[in-house]
Amino acid sequence: MTVKIICDKLRFIQKSTRDSTLKTYIQDVLKLDKQVLLAFFKNTRIENSTTKIFDQIRTLIREKMIQSEYVDEVLSNLYLQLKEDFFDKIEAKQHQIITYNQWITKYSSIFNQYRKTLLPIRKFNPRLPDHLENQFFVNELCEIGVLDFEDDGLSELAELTQCYLSLELQLDEWYESGKISKLDKDSFHKDVILFWKRTHQSKHRKTKGDLKLDVENAISCYDQLIQEKLQLLSTEIGTTLSNGEFIKLANEQKIGWKYKWKEMYKNAN
Repeated sequence: MTVKIICDKLRFIQKSTRDSTLKTYIQDVLKLDKQVLLAFFKNTRIENSTTKIFDQIRTLIREKMIQSEYVDEVLSNLYLQLKEDFFDKIEAKQHQIITYNQWITKYSSIFNQYRKTLLPIRKFNPRLPDHLENQFFVNELCEIGVLDFEDDGLSELAELTQCYLSLELQLDEWYESGKISKLDKDSFHKDVILFWKRTHQSKHRKTKGDLKLDVENAISCYDQLIQEKLQLLSTEIGTTLSNGEFIKLANEQKIGWKYKWKEMYKNAN
């Protein structure tokens, strides 16, 4: 291979492509000293074997302090996330370019969940919205007697609202800093909803049409869940954030307390 052959091939590619960034990169290479250019291409290797590439990736994953039994799971999740991001870029007619900082921020969470590291929990002081009483979750809690505005109910409502806003802020911070993935967040919410469902079924097994039992069992369901301490990955998130998750889901009309809560409250203003 001669320098002339290399340069002719590079100029052909440069002329053929519409990618202005690629054109610039090729021009930078063409500006290299002939001996440097020749040495550069003599030390350039193109891997065509996907099997070998994935084996090398697995080795690199193990070197990131990931136990051998989790290597394929990390690789699978990483590949899925990269593929999803790639198609998102294609739909937006953008190039798939990942900077080092973007890699650390977005993809390190996939490694972190298999390292069993604890998530750092911050204390937030979220700004409460106006008209707290207009939130979706309030009506049902008032009807079953959990909230009573004549008996310090507004203070309790403010505290519950602060819990769920803090939960949202904490999840956002973990996601944006790369400590959890979107899959982690979605799985967390789904698991909590399933836990609520089993508790709700258990508490209302004998309710049926008995209005008195309905209220009693709704209170019992609420009281049990609000004492739970949930866990995300390997981190117990504590009472405040756990309360916040249940209130957040109730406010989003994904869970409720009465036997037929969905018919009574879902999509009601």
